[in-house]
Amino acid sequence: MSDNGKIDTIERDEERAKEAIENIENMNLSKKINVIIGDAVEILPSINETYDMFFIDAAKGKYPIFLNEALKMSKIRKHNCCRQYFIQRLCYE
Repeated sequence: MSDNGKIDTIERDEERAKEAIENIENMNLSKKINVIIGDAVEILPSINETYDMFFIDAAKGKYPIFLNEALKMSKIRKHNCCRQYFIQRLCYE
């Protein structure tokens, strides 16, 4: 990650979020990593940032929701042409 890079992560489980925050603070990475506590289905639509990369590790049934929101926030707009294909593949296979 570049010197000015940052990571936003969403964690629904409050205990896991607290543990993550503690580990981030212990590694002196609080200025680079932001932990958002809550349900990603509710949080993602409210984020007004753009991102270079996404890592989704959540309930598989919600992947189409997460992917759709992630593509809206993607700095690489050319990938939007593939959005519908991936959503269909995730939903119907």
